Amino acid sequence: MDARHLLTCAHVVHGCSDLTVSFVQAGRGDLQNIPVDVSHLGPWRSPGDPGDIAVLELPDKVDLSPARFSLRPDITAELNAHGFPKDAGPFGSALGLRVTSSHGIGEWLSIEATTGHAEFPRKGFSGSGVYEENSGEVLGLVSDASPEASRRTGRMIPVETIRRHWEDFDDLLDLPWLPREARIRLRAIVGAAVPETGLAELVAGVFPGTPRPRDLHSPWDAVRFVAEELRVELPLDDRLTRIVTALSTRLTGPGVRTGLAEWLGTTRSAPPASAFFLSHCEEDAAYAGRLGEHLRLHGVPVSHDGISRALGVIVLVSPEAERSGRVIGEVLEGQRHNRRIIPVLLRGEPLSILGSTRHFDARDGALPDEEYLREPPQAPRPLPRPPIRSTPATGTAPIRKLTSLLDDRALEHADLWTTTLLLDTAGRLGTGWMRRLDGELLPYGLLEEVDAVWARALDGTQGFGTQLACYDGPPPGTPAGHAGDFFALADALGWRRDRQATPRYGEFVPAGPLPTGFFPTLRNPQLEHHRGWHDQWRQTAMAVHLRLRKNPRMGTRGGRR
Repeated sequence: MDARHLLTCAHVVHGCSDLTVSFVQAGRGDLQNIPVDVSHLGPWRSPGDPGDIAVLELPDKVDLSPARFSLRPDITAELNAHGFPKDAGPFGSALGLRVTSSHGIGEWLSIEATTGHAEFPRKGFSGSGVYEENSGEVLGLVSDASPEASRRTGRMIPVETIRRHWEDFDDLLDLPWLPREARIRLRAIVGAAVPETGLAELVAGVFPGTPRPRDLHSPWDAVRFVAEELRVELPLDDRLTRIVTALSTRLTGPGVRTGLAEWLGTTRSAPPASAFFLSHCEEDAAYAGRLGEHLRLHGVPVSHDGISRALGVIVLVSPEAERSGRVIGEVLEGQRHNRRIIPVLLRGEPLSILGSTRHFDARDGALPDEEYLREPPQAPRPLPRPPIRSTPATGTAPIRKLTSLLDDRALEHADLWTTTLLLDTAGRLGTGWMRRLDGELLPYGLLEEVDAVWARALDGTQGFGTQLACYDGPPPGTPAGHAGDFFALADALGWRRDRQATPRYGEFVPAGPLPTGFFPTLRNPQLEHHRGWHDQWRQTAMAVHLRLRKNPRMGTRGGRR
């Protein structure tokens, strides 16, 4: 895992003394039969118990590259494990396997051998890392095999479970919700603390109206839950500030409260968000006034500035709003900052750029209440009357809009508009993402127009043609359109920097110079409030790029075709 620590299963070292490890693949005599100590054991005590985790510590650092870990098991990926059954010889044996379902059974995932005539899960593979063949990322550990060898199945402990049983593991992971240094400092402070009250009750009190959390095992587990699992429409910074502030009053231990106060002072400089941003055109000002007063009477503050710090963006939707550059710009800005967008339909049809977001039906003058604004976002559902239709974008207006955004150097707005335009053309605006067959509906001419606008505005450094010049197909042995193809594309275009976990859109675009071919990213921040958004982005990107690769007129920029 790092220069001094290794990960295996607790049952592998149970009852053993004088433990040694060998790095047989390194081909170096100084890395064989090294004595190790067990520095951490999970709660496992007998077969079937949870927490089958052991951390081993080397006496000195070794100069080998540590494993990279992924929190996102991909059931479509080609997976492998390297184990040491007794009959496999000193260099062990490779096992090809797949995850049978992304839904866990207890704290495990089920695995099976990929073929019926080669290696299969059995004794000797326990503690082996399960890794993705193309990226090399480790997804977990093989823990056990079926007692019936003919079934060729077993179980693995995913990275998410390992984190639960060994919190120090988080220091080695790339978690997008807090910079690594700040996260390590915070975990060190709360790791030495003792809570004065139940942690689940504490979280429920800090975030009223949310369901009671699962059992929380430590103050750090409470922080992780708020950052990663809590379904509440507050910006991430605000959620972290609120839970750390609450912990600073309920934890005891030497220097804990002082340390948390200092951490908040140096890390959380911005005040928490406190109001919804209200976006509307002049024609809808009367309803906006009624809505603002109604919400304030019910304790919901409303503002007309500060989208980046807003609780969410309420958008009044009408034909006039559809034509308003300011309203569309405010929606794009809200998406850029990963704010929840809450459309309120006054007249006409849903806002085209928000086709995959549920609209509140206010065509009879109804006003949304506090409960509606604060409830978790849901998938779109049909409005009761009249039928709402979405028609593909036609004509030159969408391209003129894209040109205008790029002329103004509003790159992220132009990126989101590009995604909207392609989804609309493929008839997938209502779902917010594309499948491979949807990509076949994208006209070559439209893709070429979009590419030309991006290339002209940014001197040929961005656009689909540049992306194809950077990456025009999967490496040998990787099926086109599969996960390995996408990850190689993402690496080539700078979408995965150092193969770290992909952050939400608000933190996704680099602050410095753009990697060549970074835009268009084909991301849809509306989906990022729901589980599974990363897989939907992957499928959308692959749908478009598989279509691009078929166009003989694309990809000439840079000389790759």
